[in-house]
Amino acid sequence: MESLKEMTKTTVGKKVNCCKLVTIVNGDYVPIVGFGNIQLQPSLSLHNVLHAPKMANNLISIHKLIQDLNYVITFLSFRTLSRGAQFDLLKRKR
Repeated sequence: MESLKEMTKTTVGKKVNCCKLVTIVNGDYVPIVGFGNIQLQPSLSLHNVLHAPKMANNLISIHKLIQDLNYVITFLSFRTLSRGAQFDLLKRKR
């Protein structure tokens, strides 16, 4: 999986001045060191992305995609998404 640092080559990032934390599933906290915008595809940008380098995986908020980007998201139980095909199920509302 591509790291946030690799994806933010064209991003304006900002450092976090204070101790901001993300709570993970086991109740532990992971520090946020910065935030910014990333361009995933030419027509798909994510804004206010948090940079927490100690996280093992990248996370995305489905709720934020639906609200901010006006997307409809369909989950298909019979399909496995492979690397590079993560966004083929995102459809912009008409």
